[in-house]
Amino acid sequence: MVPDTFNVQVQWTGTQFEATIPEIDATVVGATRDEVLEQAGRAIVAAQIKAAEERKKKGRRGSTVA
Repeated sequence: MVPDTFNVQVQWTGTQFEATIPEIDATVVGATRDEVLEQAGRAIVAAQIKAAEERKKKGRRGSTVA
């Protein structure tokens, strides 16, 4: 289950920014802080979509269409 809140930890690696999102085990990189935050947001949305699709599939199991 994907949580409602996320911690985004951003650090400068010397050549690029790196953001980690521990709740979804994701790491993204970017040339600027704004870019890496945008990528982190996209990773979070992708994880939420995946979780919703899995819940939807789980709900359909065992049901029949008449």
